[in-house]
Amino acid sequence: MFCMFIKSVTIKNFRNILNCSLKFKKGFNLIVAPNATGKTNVLEAISVLSYGYSVRAKDQKDLSPSPSLLTRTQNPLFHKDLLNSLEASNNLDILYNNPTTAQAVSSLSSSSVSKIPQTDLQPTTIEGLVDTKRGQKKVVCRMTFQAGRVEKAFLIDKRKVNFSQFVGNLFTIFFSSSTIDLVSRSPSLRRKFVDNIMVLLYPGYYNSILEYHKSLIRRNFVIRSGKLETLDQWSKITAHYGAILISQRNIFFKSLNKFLEKQQSGLEVVYKPSVEIDDVFDEDPESKFLYLLNKERQNDIKLGRTTIGPHLDDWQLFSVKNDEKRNLGRFGSRGEQRVGMSAVVFSLVSFVGEILGDKPVILADDIFSDLDERYQEILLNRSLDIGCQVIATSTPNVFMSIKKFERFGNINAIEFSLD
Repeated sequence: MFCMFIKSVTIKNFRNILNCSLKFKKGFNLIVAPNATGKTNVLEAISVLSYGYSVRAKDQKDLSPSPSLLTRTQNPLFHKDLLNSLEASNNLDILYNNPTTAQAVSSLSSSSVSKIPQTDLQPTTIEGLVDTKRGQKKVVCRMTFQAGRVEKAFLIDKRKVNFSQFVGNLFTIFFSSSTIDLVSRSPSLRRKFVDNIMVLLYPGYYNSILEYHKSLIRRNFVIRSGKLETLDQWSKITAHYGAILISQRNIFFKSLNKFLEKQQSGLEVVYKPSVEIDDVFDEDPESKFLYLLNKERQNDIKLGRTTIGPHLDDWQLFSVKNDEKRNLGRFGSRGEQRVGMSAVVFSLVSFVGEILGDKPVILADDIFSDLDERYQEILLNRSLDIGCQVIATSTPNVFMSIKKFERFGNINAIEFSLD
């Protein structure tokens, strides 16, 4: 199976990044820098090339250049001990601006004295050179922010394309501390994580989500207005798109659990739809969902909202041992949750790769922090064993911790520069 491979990325005017160019290698890549230097923003920018939108931002307008976007400084990116360890290692080769004085790559920093007025900034541009089984391609997303609106332009090999043509040319899975927290956080965040994966997997899924939420908004408006003449119409449309989402999610989770079983992970992801999926639903999901909507009609009118549907679905992660299940979101330690979610992510890599023919790239943001050394090494080994490209971030202190692991030598070099 081919592993998708990001060769390079260039980011301009994105959040706190003025101009940043990075080159990556196959395997495990590690970006090491102190907090608040823009490491996460680099991974987020790459995710935009995959999905056409940020999987991290609550509002896409947040991707605009920061009002305090500053010119780069000559502040060292790493402290002295880390520099010495890097220079002594052949495994992680950082490109320095001035090797003779042991200065690390300069970074965007709030300590800079020179500000750039936002009116002088060019549109946000993210460019990536990607190697796939179908050959090499250049993917570009340009964003213009005006009057509170975001206008996007997508290009593939200099050819302008629409959103649906752009999505899926680069497959990534964003894995961060917030991903680990999913097992103990709100159902809406868990739904968002799965929906982002399914957008890449299933053509038309993104459109089904949009149409479902449009119809849901209209149905709720009709319910609250008290003018119920069109309620049946909006119930039918809601049932149509809602049934598509529930059915596809059900298939998705069944397939994912097969991969978890192959890994002998001792984990199971349990899909918890807000409507019962039985034989009747499987035979005619749209009719069954419409029946359930009509059954809840009076309750919906009383509460002023639609009380069942995929907008209320959930999933939970369980550890399985001797046929006994334990909810990791409720009873698992942070280490168990993090390693458990990493197993889910790595299963998704195999799952996506089998369906699409290309293993996706894992974008791993600060995943080693807050873990003891045992769990850090488990996570590193799993990241290396999965076989796909990993682009990870780390602080200098965490880097020093993982440097002593036996397989640290498998970490690939990173060329890192800011213009």
